[in-house]
Amino acid sequence: MKKITNILFVAATLMAATLACSQDDNVGRTFGNKNITIDSSAVNFTDAPSTGKVTVTAASPISKTTVSNDWCKSSFSGNVVTVEVGQNTSLTSRVANLTIWAGADSVVVPVHQQGLSAFTVEEITKYALNNNDTTITLTYRHIEGVNVRAISPNSWITATVEKGKVKLAITANTANAVREGYVDISSGKRQPVRISIQQNWNVDELMNGEWELTYFTKRDTTGLTRKVFPCMFDKDSIRIHSDQYGDVAIPFRLQKSIPATFHLDGTVRCGGILDGHSTLLVFISDEGKSSSALNTGSTMSGKILPNAAGKLSIRPTGLVNGNKGQVISRISLMSFDNLPPTGLPKNDSGFKGVFSTFFYPTFIKK
Repeated sequence: MKKITNILFVAATLMAATLACSQDDNVGRTFGNKNITIDSSAVNFTDAPSTGKVTVTAASPISKTTVSNDWCKSSFSGNVVTVEVGQNTSLTSRVANLTIWAGADSVVVPVHQQGLSAFTVEEITKYALNNNDTTITLTYRHIEGVNVRAISPNSWITATVEKGKVKLAITANTANAVREGYVDISSGKRQPVRISIQQNWNVDELMNGEWELTYFTKRDTTGLTRKVFPCMFDKDSIRIHSDQYGDVAIPFRLQKSIPATFHLDGTVRCGGILDGHSTLLVFISDEGKSSSALNTGSTMSGKILPNAAGKLSIRPTGLVNGNKGQVISRISLMSFDNLPPTGLPKNDSGFKGVFSTFFYPTFIKK
């Protein structure tokens, strides 16, 4: 008797396991005496509201359709079943079972919908702006039922959210330095998008005015303090005035990048007359025992940044004719006669002498 009971228990267990496997395998299979064939199926969706279709071939017309979850709806016409899904506001994906009936026959088709995708904006996320008032409009995919927030810790950035758009209002930068800020835009539980903003200062306006050219009088600076020579920055020239010798204008270039950069070229012809002679700006490398001479291939460059005292400062450096090992240590104003109408002389026959020399020059705005 005990043996028979054990046999019956094992048989019952096998039957239960068989039924469980059959139920698990029901998805995508047919039931009843007649087959329903799935000809095409397009019911794998993103998180957005969507519509897809399933086309079948059956011995009998489709009689009804059902779905297992209320976020999914179905309807049919002829042999085509239409499936509609709403917005998935969860980060996780979800699955519903669509059952298609044709008389006594049926087939189950799984409907998949992804969870919320990463939050993105259609525009770039890093901005380098000039100093003026600026408005940036960012576009994102609006999702009903999911709030969007835009928050900035910077008082000069105001962020407002409208349906499908975030507007950033950036006020003018009136300081003498680049400023940096950001806006975090978040949507529901998704990771926020950070919009990074750099805003330049008014390079054109703030570069003009009184500056000081500070320098040493010789290469060995041990025990020396910097000398100060007043000058004026005026658009694209450094103007130096001497009551005794006259005026000279040294040309320079500005690169209004972030940060802004100052460029001084040599050898270059200067404007004005000093002590009755025309003037050339010449670069000299004491280390390399060379100079820019009568060539135009040398440049000294420096970033324009506030110093510890908050004043704009420039410490230009460079190489004579771009040659490694020929670091420019001084700039010299050299007097010449008989210069051509434009450009540099072909030789140094008109050389009259060195008017001024500045070792390791630095410019500081007053």
